[in-house]
Amino acid sequence: MKDQPDKYITVQKVAERLDCSVRHIYNLMQEGYFVIIKIGKDKGVRISEKSVNAFIESKVIDPSDYYSPDSDKPKPVKTVQSHFVGRR
Repeated sequence: MKDQPDKYITVQKVAERLDCSVRHIYNLMQEGYFVIIKIGKDKGVRISEKSVNAFIESKVIDPSDYYSPDSDKPKPVKTVQSHFVGRR
């Protein structure tokens, strides 16, 4: 079976899909997480849907890392400070 051709979607649609801000999507684009193409002069950019799917798959976690089967309380979540904090 042949691979389906890639679709390219707007930054707004990616933000809606990931339930985050458009600004966050632009930050992820700058970090190289998505394949993007430029559309004309005024239409901005589009993001590869396959690269969005790959990004989501790369962020899937094992629930056992965060929840103990013996407890109703979640384990403390390890957080990583963004390198954007304090950036001007």
